[in-house]
Amino acid sequence: MAKRFIYTFFLWSISLMTFALEPPILQCVELQNNNTRVKMSWDNSSDCAQFVSYNFYVNGVIVGSVTPSNNYTMCNYGSTVLNNIPTSNTYTCYIEAVDAAGNTYNSNTVQTISITVTPNADSSLVILEWEAPSANMAGTTWGDTYFLYKMRDFESDFPTTPFATIPANADRHYVDTADVCYNYMYYQVGITNNYSPTHSCVFRTTIGSVYVVGRNAP
Repeated sequence: MAKRFIYTFFLWSISLMTFALEPPILQCVELQNNNTRVKMSWDNSSDCAQFVSYNFYVNGVIVGSVTPSNNYTMCNYGSTVLNNIPTSNTYTCYIEAVDAAGNTYNSNTVQTISITVTPNADSSLVILEWEAPSANMAGTTWGDTYFLYKMRDFESDFPTTPFATIPANADRHYVDTADVCYNYMYYQVGITNNYSPTHSCVFRTTIGSVYVVGRNAP
């Protein structure tokens, strides 16, 4: 009788246990629109269908969420763009996955890589230096090229095509010549993250700005 009670109690205890689900893995953080918009890309886990929403955090503040619709599950989502994020010099991001019972499971935390943009003495040249991406992100295979982007003050967004490329094994340094007169220029550096056989994204730095003076004759 005692053995049967212990066995029954054991089965009852097992049924009450909450088995942890595996959250998504955040793979890319791409700052856009002068650091006020961010695109997050992630790799879903095998438990993705068990989640009812993803909440997105930037610097500890929830900035948006996604939920399944039109017969989709969370497995159908792999990236989202979030607007009006808090302005900062660095951005620490993660995803909070929520299951049907309201339990939450946090993804890995990813911090943006920074860029330093400095003019020379007469502001006719711009010196770019940037950090390397983390080597500790799960499932990551970084590309072999850095992509350099720039935007003039009168342009509304960065071009999709980089103005220069640098091998990933070279020094993270570039000198650009100012091509506008008495105006601001904005710079950003990206590198491809091939995080699965079928998915990739461009991990980008924050956006650096500098006031320049073009010295070339128009």
